[in-house]
Amino acid sequence: YEKNMTQERSPASLTKIMTGLLAVEAIESGKITEDTVVTAPDNCQTGLDEESSTAHPAIQPGEEMRYIDVLYCALLESANEACNVLAYAVSGSINNFVDAMNLRARELGCENTHFSDTNGLTDENHYTTAYDLYLITAEAMKHPLFATIVNTEAYVVGATNMCTEQRELYNSNALMTANSVYGPGYKYDGVPGVKTGYTRKAGYCLVSTCKKNGMNILCIIMGCNG
Repeated sequence: YEKNMTQERSPASLTKIMTGLLAVEAIESGKITEDTVVTAPDNCQTGLDEESSTAHPAIQPGEEMRYIDVLYCALLESANEACNVLAYAVSGSINNFVDAMNLRARELGCENTHFSDTNGLTDENHYTTAYDLYLITAEAMKHPLFATIVNTEAYVVGATNMCTEQRELYNSNALMTANSVYGPGYKYDGVPGVKTGYTRKAGYCLVSTCKKNGMNILCIIMGCNG
């Protein structure tokens, strides 16, 4: 079923599906390991405002964290600054990583997608379509680590050199957990991910999957009013 599947729209945090895909592929290629300690760059909070989702507390410039913990912050808690940390760890800069995102999108057959940042906070020249997000997500879910992370309800990040408290991360997907900020009424058995998103321009967005009775379903919803 489709409706307006090739309409270009702002994806908000659904952007992080591509970010997570590249971050996982970096592990698979041997470029980095899950336990590699990475240092947050000075500009890791680029583009963040007071309404931006972060790792609670936000990852600070100079903070040292395991790569896998940063990845959980990005995909589970939708931490925008974590995406910038991943970009530096994988590509050396945000710009280089965004270039890699756009290249990967073209490789996957996305014809109406252009990324301008790592996390979806910007609306300027940053767009995709429901169909292109299907292509990206279908590929991402083939990678076991990605699928495991987005199917996690809660995760704890240990203390770091700049944060003495543990960070408790919670999945915002109300189809997966009754403890979502959207309330308990949406929980549905057999849903292993994937990602929520929201900005004022993008509206409420959700990529979800369901595996039940021998059937696998992937659903992309963008631009909802809530």
